Amino acid sequence: MQYRYKTLTIILWIFSVGSGFSSAQEQPVISKREQIKANLTAEQKSLLEANRSSIAETRQAFKASLSKEQIEMLESSALTIEQKRANLKATLNAQQKQILTENRQNRLMQRQQFRSTLTMQQKQFMKKAYFNRIGTLDTRPGLKRLPRRLRR
Repeated sequence: MQYRYKTLTIILWIFSVGSGFSSAQEQPVISKREQIKANLTAEQKSLLEANRSSIAETRQAFKASLSKEQIEMLESSALTIEQKRANLKATLNAQQKQILTENRQNRLMQRQQFRSTLTMQQKQFMKKAYFNRIGTLDTRPGLKRLPRRLRR
């Protein structure tokens, strides 16, 4: 009789522990990027979406301005990425250079505009997520100081 109670207790314990693991596994894993997005306001989300769309439009305009020779150079498997980049830079015309500089300026303005909408808590959360990703001075001795954009 006592043997039955022990086996019954063990079986019930195994089922209860097993069901606890299965319920823990069903919870979705949320990435840091998703957590950051969840903390943004509707205005901030719309700003990010507008930024993405403007970057995509600029990228399309730049790709449309490439000549056949430039496209062939970029698709060449004989060159390394650095060589492709250097050769492309050497062959850019004035219009393409203007597109790239305007894109760079627009991205900087959009980044500044987005940062101005962040609250102090959002900034701290993003800094924490950033340092969790890259490490800190203790874990990465080569990291001597904060990047310029985080020194504010």
